[in-house]
Amino acid sequence: MSEMQCRKPLPALARQYAVSGASIIRRIAENSAMSAPNSASSAASLNLLFKPICVDSRGYLADTLKSPPRMGSVPDFVLATYVPFDRFHEVLRWQLKNAERLGAGGVVAYVDGVFDEGQLEALRKAVGDAPVEIRHGLWRSRGGTWFSIMSHQITSEAAYVVVDSDNEVLDAYGLLEYVRWCGGAGHPICGVLDSTALAGDEVPEYIRRGTARFVRVNGLEVGLYRIVRPLLRGNPLFIGPKQVVVLNLPPSWEGIVERVGRAFFSVNPSLRQYISDETVIAAVARAGGQRLAPYLVGGTYHHVRSGRTPYQFYRRLIARAHYEFAKALCREGMCFYRYLVRYLISNLYNGLTWLA
Repeated sequence: MSEMQCRKPLPALARQYAVSGASIIRRIAENSAMSAPNSASSAASLNLLFKPICVDSRGYLADTLKSPPRMGSVPDFVLATYVPFDRFHEVLRWQLKNAERLGAGGVVAYVDGVFDEGQLEALRKAVGDAPVEIRHGLWRSRGGTWFSIMSHQITSEAAYVVVDSDNEVLDAYGLLEYVRWCGGAGHPICGVLDSTALAGDEVPEYIRRGTARFVRVNGLEVGLYRIVRPLLRGNPLFIGPKQVVVLNLPPSWEGIVERVGRAFFSVNPSLRQYISDETVIAAVARAGGQRLAPYLVGGTYHHVRSGRTPYQFYRRLIARAHYEFAKALCREGMCFYRYLVRYLISNLYNGLTWLA
């Protein structure tokens, strides 16, 4: 696994990608990202995974959740996305449009499944002179990619606005207002519910059940999602809607990200993909003390909705993956017993049905 090479201080990079609209055309950094370890049993590899891009870090209020809103100008942010190698075309198709609409100078793309120089060459040719910076790795899952994204954001001087690769921003002004509010109100993690998930103009019932309440923010409808869900059924650890995630993690969360990441990468590599990235982000948020995750209702259009294999086929693998992750969190001193017991029971039930 190669350590990321820092070609310039990240604060300068953040300013290049700032909402100020400063023009930037960046070529691909040949070895600009860290790869996830193939086996999390290697402590040395994990240390490399979480080594920051640069040593600079921004000051932040000690208690971000209780900080008063500061409704100033829109803060600088890095527009980012994450995508497997075989879907990189979505970055060029949708994220460059998003960068233009949001006034960002370019896009930072985290590309998973890159392990060969030939793949890097293909990415360079695909990007050409477009303002896209590639940070590549072999994380092997969407959830695994998030640990590098969060680690990089903590060491930066700007928020990260992470857009799912197949989402197109519809209301740029509304999203920018929301980004400003998230930072000003001190929410470390905020999400966005895409407009295509709405039932007419209404939030679907399965999301409403996890929502504590709705508030109005500068004319925008914002839901507050319970990260730890009180429901008996379903995953009790879930961040809520996340077609766009606004990250403002304080420096004090750096150790939390590392510990949750160590737990995640200790899960069997073949099972990690069955742990949703909503759960991964929620585990970090819960450990950091965040209980409600705001989400903007509407704001993007979700273009790609591929068919899924029925859940029944995967339920044993999903239950096993979550159970391993829950046990690993306990080993890191971050045990969530409801999550552990939920998937312990699920494993026992699936084992009995398998024998029947």
